[in-house]
Amino acid sequence: MDPFVLKEICNKSLKEFEKLGINDKILENRNTHATRSEVTFDKQLIAILRKNLLETYPFLYSGELKWIVSTAAGASGWLALLHTSLHEYLLLFGCSNTTDGHSGRYRAAVYDTVLAGEMRLSEEIDPTITNVYLPGKMGILPKRKIKTFSIREGTWMLEYARGNIMSMIPTGVGDNLFSNFDYKSLWWTIVDYVKKLFHKRSERSTFLKTKK
Repeated sequence: MDPFVLKEICNKSLKEFEKLGINDKILENRNTHATRSEVTFDKQLIAILRKNLLETYPFLYSGELKWIVSTAAGASGWLALLHTSLHEYLLLFGCSNTTDGHSGRYRAAVYDTVLAGEMRLSEEIDPTITNVYLPGKMGILPKRKIKTFSIREGTWMLEYARGNIMSMIPTGVGDNLFSNFDYKSLWWTIVDYVKKLFHKRSERSTFLKTKK
């Protein structure tokens, strides 16, 4: 997949969503101990985005999304896998609360296009500068580089990684194995990754042949 095509699809989807005229909404209280419940990422935007993604990449997963809690390098949030292989993945990631952490250093490049909220990144080349990414903008983590990041509440993004995905495993599973001991979420992530790995393999092979 082309990360810059993915960015264009995100921006197209955001424009389509804006035309619906849907503003941030306050839901009825779902929790008797809470003062209110908030919508931070609209399901209609997800539906629009997935429709547009499938038009360009028909081999992506099109069924019901499985949201799994993700804890890695100090940051926690929720992810939903759209596509996986041994050399790339595509997923939705975000958090209804604020979170921050270390990007990890991989033999793979990571491209995050913000769909809602705000992401802040600082790089080792000059840690005194903070780059702020708003909806429609894409932050890039090159291979073998690191960043520290912070996302405010209600920030969601489309994340694409390409390269040696296996090099990302230690960062991805370290907290589950040695910190929070959330083996159930780790198991769900592995199962869902394998499920998407074999999803529409023939369609993906056909797509790749047409691009050569």
